[in-house]
Amino acid sequence: MDLKFASIVLVFGLLGALLVPVAKADGLDDLHMIVTVNNAVEIPGRVLAPGTYMWRFTDLEHQHLQVLALDGNNVKPVGIFRMLPVSRADVPNDVQFDFAKTDAGSPQRISGFFYPGLTKGYEFQYAGSTAAFTAEKSKTRP
Repeated sequence: MDLKFASIVLVFGLLGALLVPVAKADGLDDLHMIVTVNNAVEIPGRVLAPGTYMWRFTDLEHQHLQVLALDGNNVKPVGIFRMLPVSRADVPNDVQFDFAKTDAGSPQRISGFFYPGLTKGYEFQYAGSTAAFTAEKSKTRP
């Protein structure tokens, strides 16, 4: 009877160990956000029309951002974009988007963004040199 009891305890112990959540190194492994666009905005090679979008990283290194259009129960891929990590000294309290200067009448160009509570952010890579775009800091949501 003791051997049977010990076997049951061992099985439940192993199952319990398998169900323990995996610890994450930096808490940034599941960064995603829902972005509501009120006026058209530009991201590399695309113009996002007014609507709701999910932005999520496809890799643990946060080098590739997937943008999905959300329309009710429909999810439509917009694209996957290579991102560059950037940092700043101040910590935003809310999601902060940085915009690049654009010509009059053109949609605002999102150059990058920062998550709330983090000094680490991400910058889109546009065709040509990213240094050619002068980011204007803005706390306005797109």
